[in-house]
Amino acid sequence: MMSKSFSEGYHPHKNISIDEGMVKFKGCLGFIQYMVLKPVKCGVKVWMTAASETGYVHAFDVYTGKNADGIREKNLGKSVVLNLTRVWCST
Repeated sequence: MMSKSFSEGYHPHKNISIDEGMVKFKGCLGFIQYMVLKPVKCGVKVWMTAASETGYVHAFDVYTGKNADGIREKNLGKSVVLNLTRVWCST
């Protein structure tokens, strides 16, 4: 519901960026990530597209570490970009 609301709330022009972010979380989940070099070291990893001019997050995808079949994804970067740009282009 949040992702749909974000994409309906603002339509970025042609300049978008795709990046990862960490949402701080210290509870019990099966897909918590630990990244030493990030300001938020432990939490839920989220891939997102944002408007370059405003920083508004238009679409996002929570990274769970595995695909729906429970198998680690190959070519993760490619699939993230294709998935998020598909969402961006469809609105």
